[in-house]
Amino acid sequence: MKSPVTLLDVATAANVSKSTVANVFNRPERVRPDLRQRILDVARELGFAGPDARGRLLSSGKANVIGVVPSGEGITWIFDNPYMRRFLATVAEECQAQRTAIQLIDGYGEAGAETIRRTIVDGLILHTADQVRAVDPALRRKMPIVVMDRTDDPDVSSVSIDDRGGARALARHLLALGHRRFVVTTLGRSYVAPILHPPTSGPRQFISTYDIDEERLAGIGEALAEHGLSLDDMPIVEACGSSEETRLYGSAADLVLDNLDGATAIIALGGELAIGVLREARKRGLLVPDDLSVVGFDDPPEAATTEPPLTVIAAPVAEMARLATRLLFSDGAPQHIELPVELVVRRSSGPAPNPS
Repeated sequence: MKSPVTLLDVATAANVSKSTVANVFNRPERVRPDLRQRILDVARELGFAGPDARGRLLSSGKANVIGVVPSGEGITWIFDNPYMRRFLATVAEECQAQRTAIQLIDGYGEAGAETIRRTIVDGLILHTADQVRAVDPALRRKMPIVVMDRTDDPDVSSVSIDDRGGARALARHLLALGHRRFVVTTLGRSYVAPILHPPTSGPRQFISTYDIDEERLAGIGEALAEHGLSLDDMPIVEACGSSEETRLYGSAADLVLDNLDGATAIIALGGELAIGVLREARKRGLLVPDDLSVVGFDDPPEAATTEPPLTVIAAPVAEMARLATRLLFSDGAPQHIELPVELVVRRSSGPAPNPS
């Protein structure tokens, strides 16, 4: 059986070094065009298609692939999610500049942790701190990790946004317009129907709220306290954040609008949730913002084209993705970066209606 053609065979036939042939296939910009073409011609004559990826992995210890672990169960939902599409597009752009591929990884549950332990990548971007179970198997492999949220682990880099400050700014905006009673929707993470948590004198027990929601609720509470008000006196709807979210947002909107109890404004801690509330309000004949103001956290593309356009807290999605990817490629000490957010005022928020 004839032995396969190797890099050395091509180098010998072309009368160049083995490293020059390797550069032709891996770093072609390092070889002048005429020499590159001559080596490619020799390789074609010898039947050499390029270096064996398995051998390159063994010799270099690198796969030239980074993994992205999205939140939630499964990965198919991200293709319908405008936020994740923007995020992944920027990660891909950065990886392309580094001649590195990206791989989407389902890191949900115990099976996901096992996938993390076995997958062949050089580093991981964990899209939410909810994926903390993936940190340990990755660290055991001494793999670079960036978490897209806060983390208490000093050995893990993170990129986050000012969730508390953004929510505080959103509530202050409504308070400045004269609103004094809100309904708030969180963004839960389980396959459960939306849940109403009525006003209470004690702490409310949420089933599946994200850590970032806790920060956002705290920011709203701080803004209310500045006016002698309390979030405890206002209903909170815990909505679903699973891959079924689009189907269930309508149910969340129904629950919110069925329990206004005098509220003149709705704060949705997700942009898609706010859009769902706007649509349901229109179906019910409610005028936004004349009868009810609706604001959201996150700024999906549809937010600017809804009727009326949605007031939101916008996060710098592309910058977050770019920083996270560059942190993976850097060899420095772990970093923890918090980015500012922006209040984008559109027509879905207006003065509180006069009491009847």
